[in-house]
Amino acid sequence: MRQEDIDFLIRANIPVTEYNIIYINNFNPLRESFTTTMSSGAIDLDIKNFNDMYNYATTLFKNSIDKKIPLRDRVNSILENINEDVDDIDSAMIELKEESASSSVLESAMSGELETILIDFSNRAIISNESEGIIIQNGLMFADATNELANKESIRIEKIKFGLLSSFMRSRQSVDVAKIEQVSDTGIGFFPDKDLDVINNDIPFRLEGVSDENISRKIDLLIDRDNSSLFNQVEIDLEKAHMVSVYTSSDNEEFTVHTNRPEYIKKSTIQITPTSDRYVKIVFHKLKHDTIVNGNNTYTITIKSLSLLRTTFEGKSVLITNPIQISGAYSKIAMNTCDCISAGEKGLIDYYLSVNGKDWESIRPVGRTSGDTLSKESVINVNPTVDNKFILLEDKEVVNNIETYTLTLPDDFVRSNYLRVFSEDITYSSEDWEYERSMYSAIGILYEEKVIDFGENEILLNGKWIVGEVKLMPNIYRIKIRADNYANVITDRENSIVDIGNGEYAVESNDGAVRTVFDPLYPYNHKYIIEKEFDYVFRQELIEKEDYNLYNKDSEYHLSTMKSHENIIIAYRLHQSSVNSIQLKAELRSEDSVTIPYIEKTIIRLA
Repeated sequence: MRQEDIDFLIRANIPVTEYNIIYINNFNPLRESFTTTMSSGAIDLDIKNFNDMYNYATTLFKNSIDKKIPLRDRVNSILENINEDVDDIDSAMIELKEESASSSVLESAMSGELETILIDFSNRAIISNESEGIIIQNGLMFADATNELANKESIRIEKIKFGLLSSFMRSRQSVDVAKIEQVSDTGIGFFPDKDLDVINNDIPFRLEGVSDENISRKIDLLIDRDNSSLFNQVEIDLEKAHMVSVYTSSDNEEFTVHTNRPEYIKKSTIQITPTSDRYVKIVFHKLKHDTIVNGNNTYTITIKSLSLLRTTFEGKSVLITNPIQISGAYSKIAMNTCDCISAGEKGLIDYYLSVNGKDWESIRPVGRTSGDTLSKESVINVNPTVDNKFILLEDKEVVNNIETYTLTLPDDFVRSNYLRVFSEDITYSSEDWEYERSMYSAIGILYEEKVIDFGENEILLNGKWIVGEVKLMPNIYRIKIRADNYANVITDRENSIVDIGNGEYAVESNDGAVRTVFDPLYPYNHKYIIEKEFDYVFRQELIEKEDYNLYNKDSEYHLSTMKSHENIIIAYRLHQSSVNSIQLKAELRSEDSVTIPYIEKTIIRLA
């Protein structure tokens, strides 16, 4: 009959599988009806024949579908673990983005010494005794909601029926129901009487899952609150410490995580974003089983008490750190922070910095745009007084086409926080600038603010076309001049030159003869305007890693280049005083009386 079965499956356009061949033999009456219905010319379908055909078709594939359910659950479990890994990656990327943001603000001063100070709260010694109303918990700094200005109110979980509690034990391979039972004073688990099946926040209960495999597991406790009251804390007391995560959901489908990462707790109050979500999922992370019962691995969580709380906060807390010792000739400070505001919550936090024990100065975290913080600076300037110095490098050693200069450095060079490297000093020289595509280019340094008239013809300064009279601020400028506005009239600066005026120069040659040279572009020869008004003009700026390498060897600094240069000039700016210490102050307030403000960490950048 096997060939007949195969022929039947082929005619019915059903996959020929071992399962289908065996299965159709168990349903011969339905098969006959199905064969009659599917045969050529069968057009008279009565209700009975149609129902028989439907029952056979659905029965035929039911077991295959049942086989797919564990696979689906396994895929869902894998996806959930992948999502958790992605969340960790996202968190790391956010941290990197925050640090990058605070760095970019200081980009103009990053060519030298740079320091990052990360203030987290894993070390409580960083907190000054002058702080008021704060509490450190699980690596977060909270405004203390237990002080006299706060009110702590318990909401519904005093009586939650067993029917509203459920638990599951998950691994990467499976999902199993975990048993929930109350725990007596002797530690023995029991199920209460039908009319007394309640758990309140003071009655211990236990979650227990059993598996024949000893692998890491997650045990979920799902609480259906069956109401929409607002809460912002989960207070939990465990018999043993475990890694714990907290999630909430309004529909028991999509959950919001309230813990950045699993927290290792035994007895703690977990602060969460204020929510009225109906469902609360508490996930316990188990690396291995607790006991072996009847040959099976048993995973156990004993909860001594559990409460959901709403805590209101109306006061102001003040965080002050102890002085953080540093040393460097920094000029600018910026900061970024991870706090309740950056997480989209409604706290109010004002930040202040004190440098070298001086007065507190208000600062706005990088990228912070909410509230009145826009009126505050995101970068604080320190040490405004500087000395500009240059080191000329001429003596070099050439090995394998690499030119290496040995630097005899003054002590203050290593404390410099602003370093630029140039080649060929052509200030007021007879040499031509770099020429490319009908444009002459150079680098100019201007120490003081100046008003310069370039006439009706354009000149390119730091990527912007300038024409006419313009006020230039002290800066380093990348300069480009059109060939039509550039003329090199004096070709030998070693000769005696007298500026007669009106673009005329008297030039005495080596044999004593005097000749008159006229500037055809006077008074708007852009080459001579730049060389006259700017303090220094260099042929080009060298970029570290591209044009040169600066390194320390045998307690000496060396600079090497692949391309030959007539000379190299190192320009550095030295601040006359250094930064020795820095303190952070933060004033925390709640904007809605429910959100308890917190700070996770602060990144301070100095350059």
